[in-house]
Amino acid sequence: KYPGYVYAIFQSSNIAGLQGDDTEKIIALETIADDFPKSKFADAALYELGVTYQSINKLKLAHETLERLVQTYPNSAIKNEALIQLGLVSYNQGNTETAINYYKQVFSNQPKAEEVRVAQEALQEIYIEDLGRPDDYFAFLETVPGFKLDNSVRDSISFAAAEAQYNTGKYDRAIEQYSRYILDFPKGGYALEALHRRADSYLFL
Repeated sequence: KYPGYVYAIFQSSNIAGLQGDDTEKIIALETIADDFPKSKFADAALYELGVTYQSINKLKLAHETLERLVQTYPNSAIKNEALIQLGLVSYNQGNTETAINYYKQVFSNQPKAEEVRVAQEALQEIYIEDLGRPDDYFAFLETVPGFKLDNSVRDSISFAAAEAQYNTGKYDRAIEQYSRYILDFPKGGYALEALHRRADSYLFL
């Protein structure tokens, strides 16, 4: 093949994507990934392929493709981006624990500041809003070197976890979270509101 051949294929995939031709884009990216695995574009091709599958709601293929990137190119500069996408794909598949695992891996792979921010926000959403497990979220953050949560942040996040359960009608879990908040933060910024919300939750049961 002539010099720049793989790059030309990669560029053709970008053009196809801009034209809304997902089929041609996928064919071009698969060609790079399958036929030129040692190319410097191979990991990027897998990433773009995974994201494209995700965009057309082929989540199983997206997951398999991004996982292939992570396993085949463990030193790739875009590994953390792939892990973040794997977290999102897993979340959209309803696999929250798997999503959590992918997001956590970002922190142990020399992440950039933006990658840390995205992974942390995703973990906070899952632990606080979806699962109502702020203590697990805090416990993980305490394992991250150089990361500290002051008491006021713990206070507000713990209350937010209870609120998330209340606002989605999960009143039994809300009662549990408000009770935990009142116990952990008896003089917290939301202590009075937590008492009222817990009383309301009992009425809704």
